[in-house]
Amino acid sequence: MFKGAIKLKPIGSITKEIKFNIKNKSWILNPFLIDENDIGIITLIKEKKDYFKIDDFQFYEGLSNILGIAIANHRAKHALSERVKELTCLYSVSKIAENENQSFSELMQNIVNVLPPAWQYPKITSAVISIDDMNFYTKDFKEGVSEQKADIIIDGLKRGFIKVSYSEEKTKSDEGPFLKEERNLIDALARQIALIIERKQVDEEKEKLQEQLRHADRLATIGQLAAGVAHELNEPLANI
Repeated sequence: MFKGAIKLKPIGSITKEIKFNIKNKSWILNPFLIDENDIGIITLIKEKKDYFKIDDFQFYEGLSNILGIAIANHRAKHALSERVKELTCLYSVSKIAENENQSFSELMQNIVNVLPPAWQYPKITSAVISIDDMNFYTKDFKEGVSEQKADIIIDGLKRGFIKVSYSEEKTKSDEGPFLKEERNLIDALARQIALIIERKQVDEEKEKLQEQLRHADRLATIGQLAAGVAHELNEPLANI
């Protein structure tokens, strides 16, 4: 009976995998490097002594090297795809914030709608942005079995949060089922939203000041008109 296996393990734990009895068996154990943290192992076992030939060792050694390159390449492509999604999300939020012809509620709702595609499993991703007890949800929002959260801090005060959740269980990653880059993304989004709110507050304060100045100008103009009218009335009255 011929048995084969491929295992991926962190470097340092590889020796724990070499635990089989080699009596009256033939075996090949080919480790291959994937990256600085992970190493793979191709293990082949035959229930027969002296089964494998030198050509077999050379073949599987070459195969293990190719496999290591293929896995590293796949991981690199996946990581690049995730980075593109994250940058697209941040760019989309910036473009939404540039539109001045929208209310604050419309602004927050448009932002929360672009969040799910930036995460690893967009089809099961829900998101909510909470600001000053106002909540903005993605369509068909569901409370998830796993969630990632970041506080929105404005002028040193917590004003709300962003929460992203998965409605289904997923395999463990850096932070539960979430990637460490997704932690960086949600933190960056929280900061970006805080800056958008701060800018909107500054614009509103600026508009209030301008309105107060316009009101003061109107009062000054009315005062000048009243003074002029009083002067025009005083002259004939004085003559009388």
